Amino acid sequence: MKTQRLIGVIAGIIATIVLVAAAVLIFRDGRVVLSAEYRGEGGIGMITTDDLKTMAEEKKSFMLFVSQPECQAAEKLRGILQELIKEYPIQIFEVSFSELRESGLASGVRFYPSLVVYRQGQVADFLDANDSADTEAYNSLAGLKDWLTNVVILDK
Repeated sequence: MKTQRLIGVIAGIIATIVLVAAAVLIFRDGRVVLSAEYRGEGGIGMITTDDLKTMAEEKKSFMLFVSQPECQAAEKLRGILQELIKEYPIQIFEVSFSELRESGLASGVRFYPSLVVYRQGQVADFLDANDSADTEAYNSLAGLKDWLTNVVILDK
C-alpha cells in the first residue's frame, strides 16, 4: 500500500515537472499565441481604428493587415494572406494605413502594406515594406510563413 502511494506521489511530481517545463519552453519561445476567438475560422475583415483600440485595451493577441486602397503591393500581400488562411484558419483584421497612422496605435509602422502582430494589445512585430529582410514575406506564401512562424504559433 505504501509503495503504491509512493509511486502515485512520484508520478504526480514528474507530471508537474513536465507541465512546468513545457510551459517554460512555450513562454520562453517568445512567439505570440493568437487569442482563441481569432483561431479556427479564417478570413480578412475590415475594422475601424476604434475597434483596434478596443482590442488593444482588451489586451487581445491578433494580426492586422495594413493596406491602402488601390495599392498593387497590398493586393499582392492580400492574396498571399488568403492562401495562408486556407492552410491556417485564422482571423486577420484589416485597416487602412492612413487611418492607422492618424490613430497612433502602431507608431512603428511607417509603410504599407504591412502585417502587424499584436501580443496582448501591444505591437510584437510587423512586416516592414522598407526592409529588404522582409522581401520574401511580401512575395510568396513560403516567405510569409517563414517570417510568421518566427513570430506567431500557427495551429492548423
